[in-house]
Amino acid sequence: MGHSSDIAIFSLSLRTRTDAFSFTAGEGVPAEISALKYIHVRYGNDQYLSTLASDSERFHGRTRNRICKISTVRHGSSINILFDIKVHKRLGTQFKLFAECEGDGQVVVDFLKRQKGVREPDAVAHPTGTRVYFLLDRFATVETVDKLENNMIYPE
Repeated sequence: MGHSSDIAIFSLSLRTRTDAFSFTAGEGVPAEISALKYIHVRYGNDQYLSTLASDSERFHGRTRNRICKISTVRHGSSINILFDIKVHKRLGTQFKLFAECEGDGQVVVDFLKRQKGVREPDAVAHPTGTRVYFLLDRFATVETVDKLENNMIYPE
């Protein structure tokens, strides 16, 4: 198969689908949470992109680190969290959720530790305030070359 054929086939698989997800956090959502967001880290995972990917796949799998908003709906003292993620149909999508906090990030870490399906909340100082990064059990995880762990949605 020629180079232009490879590019055409990859371009067809570049299309993404948008998946919608939701979960409900329990009672007592801390007032310190000012927003929920996620980082669209990249399409694909670091190991595949560094060892097996074509030049075109490496280009499409470049680090993006794009911040995306998450919609929330409060129900009394609990919260329903809704978010859409563009999933690359060939490479999948790597992402990480976080809560932006005003004040004490430890309060948010403690709250997230009590939530079913949430793992490894970690407060990190950021120029815009404290961010509490966390993983969701419902998604696979991958380790980056920097030894960070992110959620991953693999292609179907």
